[in-house]
Amino acid sequence: MFGLAYIGHPNFRTFQFLTYGFLHGDMYHIFVNMFMLAVFGSKIESAVGMKNLFVLFVLTVVCGGVAQQIAHMFSVHDATGSIFPLAPTNFFEQVKFSIEHGSGSVSLFNRITIGASAGVFGCMLAFTCLFPKQRLQLPLIPLSFSARLLVIIYVASELLVVLNGPSPEIAHHAHLGGAFAGLLLGLMWRKSSIEKNNA
Repeated sequence: MFGLAYIGHPNFRTFQFLTYGFLHGDMYHIFVNMFMLAVFGSKIESAVGMKNLFVLFVLTVVCGGVAQQIAHMFSVHDATGSIFPLAPTNFFEQVKFSIEHGSGSVSLFNRITIGASAGVFGCMLAFTCLFPKQRLQLPLIPLSFSARLLVIIYVASELLVVLNGPSPEIAHHAHLGGAFAGLLLGLMWRKSSIEKNNA
């Protein structure tokens, strides 16, 4: 009900563009996302405040959901020839749908997106805009890395995966949509901060 269903699916609701970001598939999924959110979000909060961090997270989750939905529309169109195919409502219609459009078409149409990764990617990009020279110390490794370099590598790897055929189990387009929104908000905050300091 709260995961992001396909826009042409009978279970789709507008509020899912936000609620999907608060659901996770397992403990590992939520641990990784919350760990990354704590690493990047705590510094952002100290710079722009809790309210702005919340706005950042919500905005990037929604933008990530929109990006994932657009990518899903292309996939459904490629599989069925239509953006809004007639939704199968029972077992026999699902079998017919699968025969007409291929074995993976039913699971593609029924796919649901969950996870806070779009918000995490948004925080990563906003962090990089606000603190471009910040270095990060990774756990158990006695080395520090440039946050900017780490984030660039992370986003570039997502782009490569999308261009070379993304895994259906990972919402790569949501990651990139959230990253883009976080970049824009981070640049806006940075510009505002520079102007304030120069005033």
